[in-house]
Amino acid sequence: MRVDSVQMRALARWRKDRASAVSRVDADQRSALDALEPDQLSATLRDARYGKRRLGPGTLTILWALRIYVALMAALVLHQLIIAL
Repeated sequence: MRVDSVQMRALARWRKDRASAVSRVDADQRSALDALEPDQLSATLRDARYGKRRLGPGTLTILWALRIYVALMAALVLHQLIIAL
C-alpha cells in the first residue's frame, strides 16, 4: 500500500490533534480524580470499562495452542491420578 505525502501530512496532523485532546482530557480527569474521596475513587475506577481488544491471528493461534496444551496436561494429570489409585 503506497501512502502519498498528503496522506502522511493528514495523518501527522491527526496524531497531533489527538495527542493534544488526550492531554486536555487527562488534565481534566486528574483534577476531577484528585477531588474524589478514596471510596468514590475506587468506585469510579472499578466502574471504568474498556472495550474488547481485537487480537491478531498470531496471538489467537498462540492462545488456542495454550488452551489445548492446558487441557491435555489436565487430562494427563487426571490419568496419572487414576492410575496411582
